[in-house]
Amino acid sequence: MPTTPALADAELVVRTYLTTITAISDVVGTDDNGEVRVYTIIPKDAPAGPFIRLYRIGGAPRPGGTATLDAPIIQLEAYGGSKSTARGLLADAVAALADIAYSSHAGASVSTPAFGQARHLPDVDFHPPRERYVTDLELTVRPAR
Repeated sequence: MPTTPALADAELVVRTYLTTITAISDVVGTDDNGEVRVYTIIPKDAPAGPFIRLYRIGGAPRPGGTATLDAPIIQLEAYGGSKSTARGLLADAVAALADIAYSSHAGASVSTPAFGQARHLPDVDFHPPRERYVTDLELTVRPAR
């Protein structure tokens, strides 16, 4: 019985790439484990900012393509202690991700990304609300050959 090849982990690809970008790591710093503060899940002890959270909000394998060609939509959230820090951090992330095309990261190849509009959406799940800028990222990923 044939097996379906696994899709690349798009969150891991984007997170791994962002942690290698000096403009990002210089702003967000590292946590107590020495990890650059780019998360897929916000830790309970997360600082007020700055840090980035990213997670897949949609997308699907490309129709007509191979079973391994995926087109995820990933939401990027930049948190800053201040509104201007959050806005600048998101701008840095978008600028960095614009250069991810036609490269391999975390065992996957990546195509040209497309971005949605940046939105100022303070995160009201925190009290007091934390400053946050949000955008969506669309790209195509496949396991590296």
